[in-house]
Order: sequence, then structure tokens, then C-alpha cells
Amino acid sequence: MKVTINKAQLIYGINGVIKAAATKTTLSVLTGIQMVAENDHLTFTATDLTVVAKCRVPANVEGVGGVVVPAKLFSELVKKLPDIDIELVLEGEELTINYFLSSASIKTFPFDEFPLPENKETKVITIQGNVLRSAFRQVAFATGDDTDAARQVFTGILFQVEEDKVNLVATDTHRLSIKQIDAITNGVEAKAVVPEKTVNEVFRLVRDDTETVEIGFGDNFVTFSFGDISILTRLVAGNFPDYKRVIPTSTQQQITMKAKELTEAIDRAALLASKDSKFIRFGVEGDAILLTAAGEKGKVKERVSLISRSGATDEELSISFNPQYFTDVLRVLDTDDVIFETSGTLSPALLKPAGDSTYLCIVLPVRTVDDTAQKSAAPVRKTA
Repeated sequence: MKVTINKAQLIYGINGVIKAAATKTTLSVLTGIQMVAENDHLTFTATDLTVVAKCRVPANVEGVGGVVVPAKLFSELVKKLPDIDIELVLEGEELTINYFLSSASIKTFPFDEFPLPENKETKVITIQGNVLRSAFRQVAFATGDDTDAARQVFTGILFQVEEDKVNLVATDTHRLSIKQIDAITNGVEAKAVVPEKTVNEVFRLVRDDTETVEIGFGDNFVTFSFGDISILTRLVAGNFPDYKRVIPTSTQQQITMKAKELTEAIDRAALLASKDSKFIRFGVEGDAILLTAAGEKGKVKERVSLISRSGATDEELSISFNPQYFTDVLRVLDTDDVIFETSGTLSPALLKPAGDSTYLCIVLPVRTVDDTAQKSAAPVRKTA
């Protein structure tokens, strides 16, 4: 194999696949990047047996062939090379890297030991790149990190294809984030839970000017293809819960506020919240929402002006939340105003961007001693 390639193109190819290379494995070849030179292109591939990433870049191929190089070492070396054309020459079990008047050689892995998946049939849908990237940003934060095998399904993001829409859903059982986006589905119906790692990698590589992303659904895998890059990943095992059943069909109070003002107030209040319980209480005082918190270092009252309030406005609002769950949502909204809906002290809250019906997040409240006592003391309503 003998190839001449621009340094920028070489780095682009490496960066397109390196996150898929294994870092902890007994099979050392999986820590490498495979490079195959043919037809005026250099194709990069990396895999940890769960994810396979490929990137194809133009190159001047003088001799076809392939090699597997240590991913981390090769990447670090290339980044330190001068910004010129680089010559790669395979000589036995070493890859020689020629640059200007200098050269370096690194030992390679056996090419035949590098595993590659078989080509399998998929059902393909197409989504605009910037739309998919934005959707990932709005749901990925809600995935769980539980290592319990029985809860692995919560570590991924659900893709549910219905008609000409795709619902992206994530939950850690304490909050639920849902984003609906348009897609060219060609009649495809599919349901798959994609690992968060893969979603984050696609998010990293897809740019806002990426025209389209093709998503292919297989029996136990899914592929993402865009530009010169393709990523194949195994699906997360398990049955994702019926998220539509937990979405409240109605709420008693609806409050609209400025998202930035609410975020800043919550951030300040969180500094004085108790380290152990870590919650902030939400209430209404006049034409403002009242945020209170108290802890070992002090206490705080924050007031955020309301834009509007509707529903059961005569009902007292007193409900506690983990502040991080709220700010995670507020920071990914694409609108200035946020709608906060709830039905009471122990009811979940719905957070929605004002004027956008394609996104919502459900956050469960924190059950405090006062909340439990309040519920126990509430009068029992008799029914006929």
C-alpha cells in the first residue's frame, strides 16, 4: 500500500471513526483503525464490536492495500505533523509515514484479524441533518446511566417511526423527553432503541450544513449514513415502555415564563439547596413564580415574573423538583418562553417550548415530608 494524502483529509478520516475504536479489550486489533486504499480513496474503519464507523476520503493511491494501525498513537502522531501532503507506505508489518524531509514508522496489527460486519438489508428513512442534530440535543440528556442489566433499555434513545414522523424518546424513569421530527419514511415503520454513545457520536459528526442523514433499520442494528461517513450500531436490548401512557392528557395549571430568567433563578437557588435532599420548591406569589431553597449554608427566595397563568389559578401551587432536571430542559429549548404545566404537589410537571408542539419533557416531583403530610391531611372527596 502506498498513498499520498493531505494532512487535513487524513485527520478528517481519523476523527470520523476513532470514537468507535475499543479502548479496553482483550482483542488488541480492536484498538486500531483499519485503512484500505483503492480507487483514489482511503477508507477508514473502526469498531468495538458494538459500533462500526466508516469514513471515506479522497487520496492519491499509488498502490492498493490495507493496514490496521493503533488508533490513539496514529491519531496523536498525525496531529503533530506539518500541514503538508503525507505519504503512507506499508512495508511488511510497519507503516512508514513520510513528511517533508522526515519519516516515522509504527508497528501495525494483523490486517486479517480485523473484524467487519456483513452487509445486511435495512429499511431506510431520511432526515435533514440540522433537524436530527437539534432533536438529539433535546432528548439525549434524559437517558439513564443505570448499570443494572434489567434497566439497560433506559440507557438508549427510542426511535419510533410512524407515517411521516419520527419520535425520539429518552427517559431515566425520573424524567421523560420527547421530540417529534419530520422525515421521509417511504412507508417504513420501525421501533429501535439506539445506544446513547452512538447518538452522541452522530451528533458530533453531523454538521448543521449536513444536507441529509439516512437512517437504516435492521433486525438488531441501525445505521446512520451522511456525507462520507457511515455508522452501524447494535441496538439496546429490552422493551422500551409505552411512553405515551405517562403523558398527562390534561393539567390544572399552565404558567408561561421567560426560559432564560427561570434558568438563571434556578441556578442561583440550587447553590443553597440542601446537599442531601437537593430540591427547590416552586410556588406562586402574586404575578411571579416563587422559588425557595434552604440548606446547610443558607436559604434563598427567587421570584420570576409570569407572562401568563391559566387553569385553576385559585389553587395553591407548591411543588418540589430536582433543579438539574429543570435546567437540563430549559437549556435545550429553541424558544424564549417556556410553558410549565402541573396538576398538584405530587403530580409530574410538563415543560414545553411556547409555540412549539413537537417537544415536551415530563419531570417527576421530589416527594418531601411536607408534601406527604399535606396529602394525608387533604379531605377525602366523596363520589356518588
